[in-house]
Amino acid sequence: MRTISRNSVNSMYKWSKGSIWGAYAKPSATKESIWWDCVAYMHELGGENITVRSRNCHFFTAMFTYNNGKNLCVIYPTRKEFYEITEEDC
Repeated sequence: MRTISRNSVNSMYKWSKGSIWGAYAKPSATKESIWWDCVAYMHELGGENITVRSRNCHFFTAMFTYNNGKNLCVIYPTRKEFYEITEEDC
């Protein structure tokens, strides 16, 4: 598992887009369905604070914290990445 600093995570949240409806004025049914899959996965891991990290007209990337805020999951269109959040810059 890779590591990421708490400062980097805070910066990622600072520039995030909120929910799927905050990221897109009128998200497609496909985007909404993928969002709900991401939310369900977050619940499986006992996570919280899901948000759209980035987006364009075709795809979006979601992220959330889990394990009491000690880990970060970033969900890209083709993969998931998991990080341990450290208090020091990596």
